[in-house]
Amino acid sequence: FRESHGRYLEDYFQAPRVREMGIGMELTAQHADGSEFPVEVSLNPYGETDGVYTLASIRAIKERKATEIRIRHLNRILAMQSRMHALIVRVHDREDLFREACRIAVEAGAFTMAWIGLLDGDGSQVRVVASFGERAEEYLTNIETETPLMTGPAGTAIRENRAVWIQNFQQHELTRPWHARSEGFGWSSVATLPLHRAGVPIGALVLYAGEIGAFDEEEERQLVELAANLSFAIDHIEKERKLNYLAYYDVLTGLANRTLFLNRVTHYLRSAVSGRKKLAVFLIDLDRFKNINDSLGQLAGDKLLKQVAKWMTREVGDANLLARLDADHFAVVIPE
Repeated sequence: FRESHGRYLEDYFQAPRVREMGIGMELTAQHADGSEFPVEVSLNPYGETDGVYTLASIRAIKERKATEIRIRHLNRILAMQSRMHALIVRVHDREDLFREACRIAVEAGAFTMAWIGLLDGDGSQVRVVASFGERAEEYLTNIETETPLMTGPAGTAIRENRAVWIQNFQQHELTRPWHARSEGFGWSSVATLPLHRAGVPIGALVLYAGEIGAFDEEEERQLVELAANLSFAIDHIEKERKLNYLAYYDVLTGLANRTLFLNRVTHYLRSAVSGRKKLAVFLIDLDRFKNINDSLGQLAGDKLLKQVAKWMTREVGDANLLARLDADHFAVVIPE
């Protein structure tokens, strides 16, 4: 308001009034070196015989404003954590977990964009698997194919197994390959947090903020804890998926086990009855299989069982119609 200060004074003295501190009258002041800082102002007019005087009191509130910003940032992280905890309890699918986690980071955490990347099969590249944000898709499309392998914030976080904090996106060396691409998007700060499965880094959660220097020590601690909770959920989902697999599938051959096969046969029987159709069930026993195990060893026996499963799958054409019931017994159901 420097240029307009004289006019503001003139307007004020036409109708002098009390303005207390702390009611929203905040201005930007300037130090002698030109740097700016926030202040609040109170005005107290009083009349004398020779005119009206006003006592103006000005108080620097830089520390208070900084505290307010920290509290606001921390509140958004706590809100984000609360919704993330509810998500972890509710969701049992990894893709749903990733997608919803990114959405919560933007909606509850007030980040401008969030994405999750996982290492590809050979561990040489980070592949985006979920994202959320107004321009996330525009920014992330084909981003893996045009960046140096594992040298950016996400690659560094995974490779070195540590959180990477970028407080000024356009000035940081790790984000140099994306400086041109990111112009106009408003990314100013980035938090990159490694995600783990069974203690091994498998990917990263990347959060973008609109202001420079967005992360203080407490916020960093909370975000690291949030990433740890997300990693726990990933590990839990994988273990749950494995237990479900073990409950219904034979680990050696990948075919259905007795439980799943009986469920499928029951379904096909009902269908056959209602549709007045016939079906066939084959039970196949490998003769003298014990001799192979005894003479050549269990590894040879396992190899034979895999070959049998592969041959049967090729002949039947659909692995869902097959099962390994126990050691050397297989089964096939042929609907219709």
